Amino acid sequence: MNISIQLLDFNENNSSKSLLNNLIPTEKDKQTCNQFCDKHETFLSEREYKSQVITQEDIENETDEYIEAFGVLSLEWMDVNYLIEEDAFDIALRNCSVENFYDCIAYRKENSECFLVLMNLLANMKLTKFECIDVNFKSYDFSCFCELIANKMKESKPVIINYIYYVNE
Repeated sequence: MNISIQLLDFNENNSSKSLLNNLIPTEKDKQTCNQFCDKHETFLSEREYKSQVITQEDIENETDEYIEAFGVLSLEWMDVNYLIEEDAFDIALRNCSVENFYDCIAYRKENSECFLVLMNLLANMKLTKFECIDVNFKSYDFSCFCELIANKMKESKPVIINYIYYVNE
């Protein structure tokens, strides 16, 4: 099992004022988020296909090798039950969610504790691979990634992180 977290690039050029100021997305913001998340997933899948030498023929024919090379999972409490109680997990996810931004968590002043709980939870799961990437898919260690988050906060930009929980055989 693997997790990749990416700091999404919401800013004044691609986001509504309601998202920037209150984390309330418009339809356009939701589309932008979906595009960011799709790019993140595409980056991961293409990297896995390349590292496992999955050919275009494998993809077109949906071979077992292709199917097993990359698969996105839903992060559930059962995946982290050794780190957190179910109620605490559900509350943290709910408090850090943004309406219709799937597999994303967002920082708000009023949810800072829940956000930190989730970030530490993701970083401390029993995983084969945990990676933190920026908007350009550059990898960072967790402490440097947290510095990126702090910089976004200083710039008064929304801190929204997409997480992808996945398997690769």
